[in-house]
Amino acid sequence: MHIKAQDIRKAFGERPVLDGLNLEVASGETVVIIGPSGSGKSTFLRCLNGLQSIDSGTIEVGDHKLEASNGKRYSPFSSDVRKVQGMIFQDFNLFPHMSVLGNITEAPSKVLKHNRNDARNIALELLKKVGLESHANYYPAQLSGGQKQRVAIARALAMKPKVLLCDEVTSSLDPELKHEVLDVLEKLKSEGMTLLMVTHEIGFAKKAADKVVFIAEGKVVEEGPPRQILESPENQRIRTFISKLMS
Repeated sequence: MHIKAQDIRKAFGERPVLDGLNLEVASGETVVIIGPSGSGKSTFLRCLNGLQSIDSGTIEVGDHKLEASNGKRYSPFSSDVRKVQGMIFQDFNLFPHMSVLGNITEAPSKVLKHNRNDARNIALELLKKVGLESHANYYPAQLSGGQKQRVAIARALAMKPKVLLCDEVTSSLDPELKHEVLDVLEKLKSEGMTLLMVTHEIGFAKKAADKVVFIAEGKVVEEGPPRQILESPENQRIRTFISKLMS
């Protein structure tokens, strides 16, 4: 699903976080977003998914449009936009009192109004997709970090999104567990899912991204193919950032 963000501005009090950010993502494209801490990367994803309001600008997600006008703060809590986008966070956000199966079936049952059997069958298929079909009756406390994140992916996919937004989904995982999650995301890419990922996983970006975007101070500084941005960027700030990331 196509995404277009134009002149997105967002401030927290007097502090601007997004300062005229522009970005376009084609349907089925995998876009990796990198940049220094505090540059607005996570806030941008949250604005796309309606978890944060925007102060000005327009966001198009497929046929849905969110915009702010006349200087009024616009809160894009649109059920239509939320239905076509799933979001995965760094800290999993699983319900600790529910089994893996319960975590995945909760939203489809209550939001999409699936009956219990349909929701269960969908959840089991998704657990098979992420390699956890034998863990349906486990609870989050019984899972590793990589397993929790794969359950979070399955939970997001249960809502049948066209776009998946991933916010530092591997940053809290051990290196050997990161591959469990990245392998699932690569599979989703191969199936045509539109992916936007805030991450510092340079290896994944080189291997799977169609485009890498560098954001600093709330703006897109440079974007392009992975080889261009990660190996020979035009901007000195990006070269410095990449060298520190690789050291």
